[in-house]
Amino acid sequence: MALPGFPWLKRNLRWTDEVSGGYQTKMAHPVAGGAGFLMDVVLVFPWLGALIPLSAWQVGRAFARAARRS
Repeated sequence: MALPGFPWLKRNLRWTDEVSGGYQTKMAHPVAGGAGFLMDVVLVFPWLGALIPLSAWQVGRAFARAARRS
């Protein structure tokens, strides 16, 4: 079972990396690094907050699928 919402997180982090100039630029330039880091944090914290309900939903779907099979 994969982490729920992980494809969304990867897609959005890839987008913020492109907008902020790429990983190497963020690490080489402190101003771009700070802004790029904050853009990433804005996405990671809501994903972590949503991880618990998304996980419960995914486990519930697995149980429902198993119940339908038997």
